[in-house]
Amino acid sequence: MGVDLRPNVFLVLIFPDSSEFRWVYEPPRIGSKLKSRYGDSWRVEDVLQSGVNMYTVDCRPQNLGRAGTRDLAHDLFERARKAMSPQERRRRRYLP
Repeated sequence: MGVDLRPNVFLVLIFPDSSEFRWVYEPPRIGSKLKSRYGDSWRVEDVLQSGVNMYTVDCRPQNLGRAGTRDLAHDLFERARKAMSPQERRRRRYLP
């Protein structure tokens, strides 16, 4: 009968552009900072208990306030637009 040192809280982290999950010792507090697996800094916007030891955490960019956040559709559109270079757009031939 030893002490269990493994984390026992499961987090589902929802970022505007991705999601991930982690095991931690305690859920984060609203307003605290988190780093994604890519190294980006995020601010915890909301924490919802979705199971016995499971929490869903909504994260937003650290540098923007609530009024400055953009919607997900706009972010996805901008990302898709930037992903295709102008040279690729000229080379593509669309069939009628």
